Amino acid sequence: MHTVILHWTCKPGVRDGFLAGFEEQILVDTRARDGFVSHEVLVDQDNPDKFTLFDKWSTRAHFENYMAWRTETGALEMLAQVLAAPLEVFHYDAQ
Repeated sequence: MHTVILHWTCKPGVRDGFLAGFEEQILVDTRARDGFVSHEVLVDQDNPDKFTLFDKWSTRAHFENYMAWRTETGALEMLAQVLAAPLEVFHYDAQ
């Protein structure tokens, strides 16, 4: 099992619009991808524009294929337009 943790902060004023599209389209599409296992979206209590996403994938290769697909579709470029800083992505193995 491969765990991916993503951190991002939305620009001020775009959070609600971002969340609507994220939950209605992005997460639905993600769940349909090969190798996807689960995810959990967390919102920072002290800064509601700041998010952490815990993803579980069968393998790192599955996640990397997913990210390549997101790049090809232009989703990552659109995401970058609403972020206050670049998306941070971390990869973990369970011990």
